[in-house]
Amino acid sequence: MSRCDKLREWFIAEGGHLSPCVQLTESPANGIHVRGAPILETENPPAETLICTCPLSLTLSYLNTLPSNTTRDGAQNRNLVRQVSGDLTLLHDVIPNHVLSRFVLIEQRLLGPDSFWEPYISCLPLTEEDDRLSTPLYFSVEDKRWVQGTNISDAIDTRRTLWMEEWTVACMEMDNRGLNASQKYTWDFYLWAATIFSSRAFTSSSSFPGVETFALLYPVIDCLNHRSGAKVSWNFDDGNFSLSTTEPLQAGKEIWNNYGAKSNEELLMGYGFCIPNNPCDEVAIKLGRLMPQVRENLRVTHVLGSKTNSEQFDVSLYLRGADHYSGGYSNFASCLRGIPPLMVRASFETCLAVRRKDSDDSNFTNPSGRLVVATMRQLLIPLRKKQDYILETNPIFGPKNTKQKHAKVYRDSQLAILRSVTEPIAWVLQEQMASPKLRFLDYTIIDTSQAIAVLRPIAVLRREDPVICHDFLVGIRAALVDPEDRQQLEDEDCEDVVWILWLCIAYLHARQAQDAYVIRFWFQDIKRLFNIKPLEDGEMDETLDYINGVIQTAAGALPDDTIWHSSAWTPALTAWAARVVQFEVWPMRAPGPEPRSPFVMYMHMDGKPEKWIQPEKWAKPDAEPAGGNA
Repeated sequence: MSRCDKLREWFIAEGGHLSPCVQLTESPANGIHVRGAPILETENPPAETLICTCPLSLTLSYLNTLPSNTTRDGAQNRNLVRQVSGDLTLLHDVIPNHVLSRFVLIEQRLLGPDSFWEPYISCLPLTEEDDRLSTPLYFSVEDKRWVQGTNISDAIDTRRTLWMEEWTVACMEMDNRGLNASQKYTWDFYLWAATIFSSRAFTSSSSFPGVETFALLYPVIDCLNHRSGAKVSWNFDDGNFSLSTTEPLQAGKEIWNNYGAKSNEELLMGYGFCIPNNPCDEVAIKLGRLMPQVRENLRVTHVLGSKTNSEQFDVSLYLRGADHYSGGYSNFASCLRGIPPLMVRASFETCLAVRRKDSDDSNFTNPSGRLVVATMRQLLIPLRKKQDYILETNPIFGPKNTKQKHAKVYRDSQLAILRSVTEPIAWVLQEQMASPKLRFLDYTIIDTSQAIAVLRPIAVLRREDPVICHDFLVGIRAALVDPEDRQQLEDEDCEDVVWILWLCIAYLHARQAQDAYVIRFWFQDIKRLFNIKPLEDGEMDETLDYINGVIQTAAGALPDDTIWHSSAWTPALTAWAARVVQFEVWPMRAPGPEPRSPFVMYMHMDGKPEKWIQPEKWAKPDAEPAGGNA
């Protein structure tokens, strides 16, 4: 008799129900699973078919070690759980529930044919050679290369350490009672049992409401593999678990369970498989270290509710790709739809904090284009870092086994989601510099808002005041380079310094000139975030020493009545310009055949709302294609 037949015979004999429309079968790819029986060739099942019912009396968990009719917390259990005898009955209230459950499974495996559950346990994967033991804790060194740089790379060590500590403490407790546990309940057995529970168990919340949640193994029901979107219903009645499906059954076709909306990371880590093109897939990411002011602002603005402990900042957030079943998140710019709002808000608050501006809900609900651009740039830093970390290890050859095949699906999907999230942001920033107009599907908008390189402001200064622009150029050429020569700017790597000096001179020009139309608007927008303040002791000393040296050299090339010698040019003004450049100027790859990355700054000139922030759809290019249970 096959393993599947023995399992079915035992299951039904002990009170389980398995529909005559289905059969247990085994294959190398899917392990022991459920398919439509031959009877379906001649009979039509009802619209909703009861596939299986497993009574509580067949389950495995720590409950098997307890006195009859009680759970650990004292809640009455109206269906009897089969009790086991032996050493483990001494350990309830000594080791945690989930650890005791794993030891129960180990004990029943060690009993072999003497175990009541032997027909079930014999159908579980038992050795590392079984491809169904494919969770990352069973990965070889070569297998791990496929998840290097991903969240799972660190999660493997974290989970192994946690489980090892659980096993060590439990064995110590047993040894203290003279049970010689480590010789019997080895680490390999504990790893196996913990993996079986993580990949096959169901939670107790429906069976035992009001009791602290724990995991139970429900034989046979756990043989149904997962398919996202499978139409199934679960029903719990005093701990008895029934699974039904409303999908049409066909002879020979697999019948699926639905574990819920699970990402590939959760599936691989807990169950040992992944789903290509998983509509529920996400990339887990954390906020990282936040400035105290940012933490407080997130609390005050109720983004995190009334909680004040630091653990709330250490939770995982989830990036979603363009094809996520939820459609993405709602943020103030549609190119951010793949990013959780808390991460967007944290980046926004960080941009305000480093610019020494107070948080205000109105800032976030109706943000300026300058803050939106700053937030986008702030978001790209951790996202690209995460992407690059995964790309540092790129397996040369294709996957050689089942573990590597699933790991590749996971890795490729993580990179695809990260591309899906970062490319729209980078594209928006790129388009602002690349074209005088921003293209949308529904309207166009003139270039009153744009990221520009320093040559453009120089041209505007020349148009508004040719004399001051001439003196500016002469001074810069004497002290640094010709600022209108792109190649010299790149070769000398001084474009940021030119920006600082232009801001200072353009600011002085805007104060005194009546026709400083464009530059005055620019500065009105910049000063909403940056005020000129007296310098604090030691503030920016090194930067100011260098800039002052450049100013002195430039001033030496021009008469005393030029703007380089203006008494209004104070150290506070130079420090202000340096802070603006520090936070507002960034290198951006320019379009064209030759690779260039000029330093650009976002400029907004007309004081009107910046409509580009919230278009319904971006006319962005098509995204690049993305390169059974235990």
